Amino acid sequence: MNKFKQKFFSSQFLYPVALCYIALCFPLIASLNQYLEMGSNIISLIYRATAFIIAILIISREIFLKANLLFTKSMYFLLAFWFYYIFKFIIDLFILDLILDPIQNSFYYFTQGVCIGFINMVAAYLIGRKLDTSLFNKLLLILFSIINVILGITFIAEYGYDIAEYASVRVSLSSENTDINYLNPISIGVNGAYLLVSLLYLKKFKWYHFILLLFGIFNLVISASKGPLLALFSVLFAYYILNLKLSVKMLFKLLCGIVIILLIFNSPLFETFTIFQRITGGGEESTDERTKSIMFGFEQIARNPFFGTHYFVLENNSSPHNIFIDIVLSTGIIGLFLFCLAIFNFLIKVYKRITYMPIMAFGLFTFTMSQTSGYVFGSADFWVFLGLILAYNHKNSYNVKTELNSNY
Repeated sequence: MNKFKQKFFSSQFLYPVALCYIALCFPLIASLNQYLEMGSNIISLIYRATAFIIAILIISREIFLKANLLFTKSMYFLLAFWFYYIFKFIIDLFILDLILDPIQNSFYYFTQGVCIGFINMVAAYLIGRKLDTSLFNKLLLILFSIINVILGITFIAEYGYDIAEYASVRVSLSSENTDINYLNPISIGVNGAYLLVSLLYLKKFKWYHFILLLFGIFNLVISASKGPLLALFSVLFAYYILNLKLSVKMLFKLLCGIVIILLIFNSPLFETFTIFQRITGGGEESTDERTKSIMFGFEQIARNPFFGTHYFVLENNSSPHNIFIDIVLSTGIIGLFLFCLAIFNFLIKVYKRITYMPIMAFGLFTFTMSQTSGYVFGSADFWVFLGLILAYNHKNSYNVKTELNSNY
């Protein structure tokens, strides 16, 4: 019993669980909101508050133990970027009183930026070098499986089993009694793709994994979101290209993949489902709005390119939906330079280890998503995986052993 308690309360077990909670459990909270029809964001606020407390406790514990407090150069650059961003953020919110959404207030956006971005990233970095990555990978698979099964069952209960019912829909979790959006289509697509990435690294594919695969594809397709699909393809491309070993078997697999893609593009499904219509240019109202945000963003950047202007596009009260443009918009070329120094190291680590480390694949996925739907103060999963990957040290024998010898 004592051994069980010691293992359960050890950092090797609690830290992976904590990281899953603070970065990736929001869809479960959104599903709970939907099920209870709360008509408010009270459960979401409780979740964000507890996630913040957990992240602070992790940081405090690591500081108290004086463990892993040495930052790499990349992390120092990233911290410098965040201090500058938070400084500009405070000016916008509490001095200029600039609010992106009139329903929210300055304190809400400040906690979004500091808690979801900065604090989570630091917590992930501090525990990254001693994280049991094998356990973390298993927890991610379990978490994404639960999320996708819940979402799939929710949508099937609403639309039924007839596949034609899903042809023209773009699903989301929202309240029928209020205009509250618990989980938008992009988030649903992201979680479907996350499950597919988790399954990619399985060494033994069992029958129930095939069911999970169908749930992941189902949620990705009915979300009709292009960003998650693009991010998934970026992971698959990097994974298979870096694993590429020319052989008859590999060439056969590539040929089969090309044939399947061509069949999909020439099938009635491609013209029927919303996601395929959006790929070919149909239903692009949201894309037009994003293009306008980017163009207005560049005009705003031109006013002060070196130090930045504000944390969102003033012209149409929107985010540019691209983390690089978002960074230049808010912190200028100075902030972009600090951020890119860290991202360069991040991409090198991803390139070297994506063939055998799921964490690297998730990092690449979130990085790609940040180009189509990213913004500094709200992308919790991106900042967590960025912190984890920057902390990862290939000389750390514990991480290497758990990754290479894992049966995950």
